[in-house]
Amino acid sequence: MNRAVPILAIALIAIGVVGLVAVGWLTQTPFGYFQGYGSPGRGMMGGMMGGYGFAPNVNATPVPSDKPIDREIKITARNWQFDPPRMVVKKGETVRFTITNQDAVAHNFVSQDGDITYTFLPPNATVSVVWVAPEKGTYLALCTFHAGMQMQVIVE
Repeated sequence: MNRAVPILAIALIAIGVVGLVAVGWLTQTPFGYFQGYGSPGRGMMGGMMGGYGFAPNVNATPVPSDKPIDREIKITARNWQFDPPRMVVKKGETVRFTITNQDAVAHNFVSQDGDITYTFLPPNATVSVVWVAPEKGTYLALCTFHAGMQMQVIVE
């Protein structure tokens, strides 16, 4: 009986290690390892900790709007940056963001505090999202796939 306990412990540890290696192998992507179950692009820690936690991993379904558009703002996603990096809109203004992703990798565009709907940006594609500017303030719109890819939206 005393010999069975260490052998069982070693067997369980070996099964655990094989399981972790299998998960790592199955979740690797061209962009790195261990990106499977958390916020995309955050690596193993993002998967373990859930990334930023406010952006869904699925694209929101666009809802047609009967509201007239007050202004269209064109945004370019290129080289892990949004251009322009800063924009100013008026409170209550209905804005159509037309975002062109010029990179060969996917991005997204979202703002939790500014209530901009999560929008997936496929590589080399143009996507639009309509947004009504909320209360006055400075809001952060960002790509949750790539740390540091963000822009300021100032509502006056």
